[in-house]
Amino acid sequence: MIRRFLVVTLALSMLLLALAACGQPPTPPPEPTATEAPPEPTATEAPPEPTATEAAAEPTATEAVQAEEEAGGGEEEIPAEYVDLTNPMTDAAEAAAAGE
Repeated sequence: MIRRFLVVTLALSMLLLALAACGQPPTPPPEPTATEAPPEPTATEAPPEPTATEAAAEPTATEAVQAEEEAGGGEEEIPAEYVDLTNPMTDAAEAAAAGE
């Protein structure tokens, strides 16, 4: 009798612990300390401006699109056997309208 009581009590306590563990939100990672945090750039530290030769070497967005179009890139054509333009709702409505 006492053994059954202990087994049931142990089972219930394990169940409650499992439920309590599932309901707990995950613990957030610890905040970085001052020594771990990377230094933030100041306003005086601006990225260097590209030189005229570097700026000329990089194509602009418009030039890149034009080059892609000239190379034959862009949208691919979908083969006709993959295109299904039928719509059952529209087809049924057209059939009903034609039957009237």
